[in-house]
Amino acid sequence: MKLFLLILIIIFTPFLSWTKNSATPTAAFNNLLDSAKNRDLDAFLECCDIEYLSGIKSTPENKQKIKESLRKDVYRKKYINSIMKYLSENDFEIITETRLDFDLTLLLIKVKRSDQMAKILFRKNPDGWKLAKVKFLNQEK
Repeated sequence: MKLFLLILIIIFTPFLSWTKNSATPTAAFNNLLDSAKNRDLDAFLECCDIEYLSGIKSTPENKQKIKESLRKDVYRKKYINSIMKYLSENDFEIITETRLDFDLTLLLIKVKRSDQMAKILFRKNPDGWKLAKVKFLNQEK
């Protein structure tokens, strides 16, 4: 019986860790923050909806190729770095979480020590909730 339980734990651990990491838009947002604060581009891209960032339909076969092209595309890399910079340099609170559809949720976030805000759209895909779009609001110049 103990052996059976151990086998079940080993088999389901990857699913449990996935559930923990991106089971909700809030959890996905926290993963984004961690990867941005660590300046870990690979981890950051894992938190993103690759189809949105690239404009290319993602499949298991081409996912890595798309990520590589995102790293090389100057315009998209600048956009990704601006999001990472914004997230890494601030502490946030989630003001609202609005479910737009079964696979779309919008978070309104606020920088704790200022009036800066952003809307972050998350899209649910088979890998969990992923960043789809960021819109900065009333950003200080």
